[in-house]
Amino acid sequence: MENPWIDPAMIEEAMNDLDAKAFAQEYMATWETYEGLAYYNFDESLHVKECGNFDPSLPVSIALDFNVNPTTLLVTSYRQGRKFIHREYSFADSSTERTIKAFIDDFKVKPSHLPVQIRGDSAGNQRKSTTGKSDYAYIIEAMKNSGIPHIFQVPSVNPPIIDRVNIVNGWLRPLIGIPRIVIDPSCKHLIKDLAGQKLDGRIPSGNNNLGHKADALGYDIYWESLAEKRIQSSCKRI
Repeated sequence: MENPWIDPAMIEEAMNDLDAKAFAQEYMATWETYEGLAYYNFDESLHVKECGNFDPSLPVSIALDFNVNPTTLLVTSYRQGRKFIHREYSFADSSTERTIKAFIDDFKVKPSHLPVQIRGDSAGNQRKSTTGKSDYAYIIEAMKNSGIPHIFQVPSVNPPIIDRVNIVNGWLRPLIGIPRIVIDPSCKHLIKDLAGQKLDGRIPSGNNNLGHKADALGYDIYWESLAEKRIQSSCKRI
């Protein structure tokens, strides 16, 4: 933070993305201990509120983590610098095929003219579903067959786990500004993840089968954060 060669705008940007603990370590060179809950900034009274239906004039995202028990799909939107999680799809002992079909059946009732942004775990490009195809190949095929416009926004490699968790904690309670994550109370599995997943060192533990919904949210928010930075960089050039 004291380096005169660092753009002050970069410091302010970090304050919007990171919470107090992560900012202190990354920008003020303090030594922070990490123990207890992975998402230590989550507060149900602060972050869980009725989101209602998404605004069809704004892009809708689906965020995925690939596991068969349970499956994971979150429906999210982004407006005015905040991420809203409207709904989760979570089926025990199920498949990617059933999960994306459930989303498509619901989404066709209240479609948006904007493409659905497909985000999530990059491992879905390799992992095979019950049809022998990769999970994302099946998802894209199902979206095409449904006629729902879509755009694929999955990196070839997942972001580092620590970075992803830091971004989620930062958006839950940024150093400056208001909380940037709002979760509908119907998203019970996501709430359970954020409230209960513990750390194993600095990495979230997979004990008690927790973490799939939190991981999906992390992939979504990490991509959203990168998109914000691209927009800001473009505005500076203009």
